[in-house]
Amino acid sequence: MEELRSTEVLERDIYAEARKRADHILSCARADCAQLEAHASARVQDITRAVEQLFAQRIAAYERNAQAVIPLERIRQTIRAVDARVQRALASYFEKIGEEKRLRVLARLLERYAPLIGEQKITVRFFGYCESRVRDLLNQALPRAVLRSLTPFDKAEAWRAQCSDGLTIETEDGTLQCRSTIEEICAQLLSEKRQELACALCGNGVVA
Repeated sequence: MEELRSTEVLERDIYAEARKRADHILSCARADCAQLEAHASARVQDITRAVEQLFAQRIAAYERNAQAVIPLERIRQTIRAVDARVQRALASYFEKIGEEKRLRVLARLLERYAPLIGEQKITVRFFGYCESRVRDLLNQALPRAVLRSLTPFDKAEAWRAQCSDGLTIETEDGTLQCRSTIEEICAQLLSEKRQELACALCGNGVVA
């Protein structure tokens, strides 16, 4: 009987020790899980903060760009409006000065081409003037050139050639083409004197 009781005591001790070890293992496992959970939670929070910061930076950059675009678009609109006003003013000016003065302006532009054209044979198309006035203009501005053809544009041709007032010239060999038109003169004035014209029409400080 004494041996049986000793065996039972030994078994109870073994079971008790086993339970202690099991409880210890479970306790360690719970601690590890809690630590992993805390680490994962902190990691998620870090990632969330990083994403929120990234989106905040992108939103701020978008807002800055949007604010910058608005003034630029206003400047572009102002420039377009000023250009349109200058072009209307130039068109009105050349219309008011009359045919004689317009021909003088066209002659001055033609004279710039004289060294290039020299004694070459030329074909001329014109619009807005009678043929005799154009011949006189050519004789004055290009005295050495040989006129092979002088033909008026019809209205549709003049529109396509952007020659509502003036003439176009092409050498017989096709190596040189030039224009002496009010459109060309207006374009040159806008290129060279845009700021001065804009200030004269719209006041100092205007963007042009």
